[in-house]
Amino acid sequence: MPQPDGLVETLLTDSGLLALALLVLSALLLIALAIRSRWFTRYGGTFECCYASDDESRFRRGVARYNGDRLECFRWLSLRTAPSLVIDRADVTDTSRREPKAREAYFLGVDSPVVVRIALRSGVALLALDESSLTGLLSWVDSAPPRPFVVD
Repeated sequence: MPQPDGLVETLLTDSGLLALALLVLSALLLIALAIRSRWFTRYGGTFECCYASDDESRFRRGVARYNGDRLECFRWLSLRTAPSLVIDRADVTDTSRREPKAREAYFLGVDSPVVVRIALRSGVALLALDESSLTGLLSWVDSAPPRPFVVD
């Protein structure tokens, strides 16, 4: 079997076609991730954060977006368009903050991270974010309309 002589002939071999297909798929994946990121940030109200729910002990890197009375958290490297975590402002009962633990601080990757524990009627959510994003989050929580006083 003769050896292929040029770039075109090399690409027409089985291994060349496989490499070309992988290159095209990688480029399409990067384009899809860029479009998804642009879609999230088109209206503003987004910030980078890490989040975890009460049944998950590990944080996931992502982006959060204010959407009316909801805070939606999306995984950073995912093609999924539905949020992974949704916090409804009416369900927030309490917020507290703490410094990240040593193993958390390494992973979070934001400057001076703060971990916010958000108590919800249905459980607990944790958000790790920087100070400026924390100010926006607390303003969003505090600007909720007044709720009726209910005694359990």
